[in-house]
Amino acid sequence: MPPSFPPESALTLLVSQAWPLLVIVAVLILVKRLLSRRRPEVAYRQQKALLTPAERSFFGVLQPLLPPHHYLVFKVRLADIITPAGRLSRPDWQRAFNGVSAKHIDFLLCRSDDLSPVMAIELDDRSHQKKDRADRDGFVEAALKSAHLPLLRVDAQKSYTPSELREKLISTIHNQPVNR
Repeated sequence: MPPSFPPESALTLLVSQAWPLLVIVAVLILVKRLLSRRRPEVAYRQQKALLTPAERSFFGVLQPLLPPHHYLVFKVRLADIITPAGRLSRPDWQRAFNGVSAKHIDFLLCRSDDLSPVMAIELDDRSHQKKDRADRDGFVEAALKSAHLPLLRVDAQKSYTPSELREKLISTIHNQPVNR
């Protein structure tokens, strides 16, 4: 006849003999979770062009209108030209940074000597009339304004009048109101 143990002793004996099995199960669960987090193999394809046809056309018109000693760059990530300012907690700073890190502006006018930003330029096509795009545009506008970086919004057109575009550029650089 097997020896009888008091119930608490049986539990103690069971735990003392089963812990290696519990550790193995825990390790297997952890390994499975880590392996499931791996990124799947994804194939990528090269884009046909950096700019849409409308952006490319606008770039071609805008380039010769630039003030002397300035460059025009395109598709600039917002977080590369503005950053959260002020005393923010780490989570608040990260949240604010995340708000600008995945957005870009269409064009950025920079000084040629140090590439410092002078003005952001957004080319607005029909997609900017959608609610989500309008919300994004409002956020970008407010963020650039708080960073004291002028923003010129230009409606996408089939053709542009260079003199009008030059006037808008100069007015925006000098922070004077411009009619769209």
